[in-house]
Amino acid sequence: MVSVIIPAGGAGTRMGAAVRKQYLMLAGQPVLARTVQVFIDHPEVDEIVVAVPAGDLQEVVGMLSRQRGAKRVQVVEGGSDRQASVAAALAAVAPDSATVLVHDAVRPLVAPDVISAVLVVARTGAVSAARPVQETIKVCVDEKVQETLDRSKLWAMQTPQGFPRALLERAHAAAAAGHDVRATDDCALVERLGEPVHIVLGNTENIKLTTPADLALAQR
Repeated sequence: MVSVIIPAGGAGTRMGAAVRKQYLMLAGQPVLARTVQVFIDHPEVDEIVVAVPAGDLQEVVGMLSRQRGAKRVQVVEGGSDRQASVAAALAAVAPDSATVLVHDAVRPLVAPDVISAVLVVARTGAVSAARPVQETIKVCVDEKVQETLDRSKLWAMQTPQGFPRALLERAHAAAAAGHDVRATDDCALVERLGEPVHIVLGNTENIKLTTPADLALAQR
C-alpha cells in the first residue's frame, strides 16, 4: 500500500497574499486541491494524508470533499512547522501502508511519471525527485564570495520524496530524540541516519509556488 503525505501548513509570507498560498486559486481551483488531485489520479497511490493548521481543518475538509476520489483523502491537524506536520501525518497513515511519499502542497505541477519513478525506488530506499542546478552557485558571507561550488555535483531537490515507511518513521523518531534537529526536507533526516538517498529526474514544471511570479508562471 502506498500513502502520500502532503504538509500544507505554510504561511506563505513571501507570496504576500491575504490567504495561505496553498489556498490561492490556480486556473479555477485552489492550489492544494490541484496538488491532491494529481495523487488521487495516480493509479499506484492508495491514500493521501493532508496536514493543515488546526484552524483550517474544517475549511480544508470541505474543500477536498468536492474532489473526485475524495474518499481516499484524510485531513489531519499538523504541527508547528513542516517537520512536525509530516510527523503528525505519518502517525495517521494506514497500518498496512509500506511505502510513503511526502510532497509539498504548493507543487501542483508534478508529472505523474515523476511520481512513478520515485515509487520504483521508494519501495526499497530513500529517494527524491531533483533537477541539476543550471546556475553557478557561490558561498557568500557578509556579501563577499568565499567559495565557488562545482555545479556539476549540485542538484535542486524537489518533491515527491519517497521512503519505505519504516525508514521514514525511524528518521523522524531520531530527529524527535535530538530535540533541536530541524530539517527543510525529509531526505535530510534520513541522511542523518547515514542511510543513502537516491535521486530521480524531476520535471521542470514542478516548481514550488513561493512568490507571485511563481504563481503567474504556473498559471501560464
